[in-house]
Amino acid sequence: MMNLLTALIYPVLLGFLVLSVMLRGISIRYRFLFYLGASFPTGAGLCSLILFTAYVVLPAGAKQISLIAGFFIGAVLLGYRFFHLQKDLRRSGFFWPSALNIEKSLFLQALPSGLALLLFAYTLVTVIQFYTLSAPMDVFV
Repeated sequence: MMNLLTALIYPVLLGFLVLSVMLRGISIRYRFLFYLGASFPTGAGLCSLILFTAYVVLPAGAKQISLIAGFFIGAVLLGYRFFHLQKDLRRSGFFWPSALNIEKSLFLQALPSGLALLLFAYTLVTVIQFYTLSAPMDVFV
């Protein structure tokens, strides 16, 4: 279960970070939904490129190299995004301890629907995996 969770969550987070950094200045109408839809393919592709590069550089230690490089890239992107998020919040006059204006924050309004969509996608993948893994066992019953 932990490998499935890692294989599903990490590419989504990495893809979300890459898309949020690359598309920071571009106006997209439904940005958060676009990120949710495109983050897994982007993250899975980036993880594949990292693994391919690790196998080209050093085939014997490719697993360790890809894990370290993946987490390093994720940490750098997270730090970059956090730095720019703080700078954008300071520039707009929104300070966290002062007035938290939930009505004006589109991210906080879209968060429950985004989490519901992630829960639905995770449940769908889990159910499909369960039935595909249990289907060969039902053949001989």
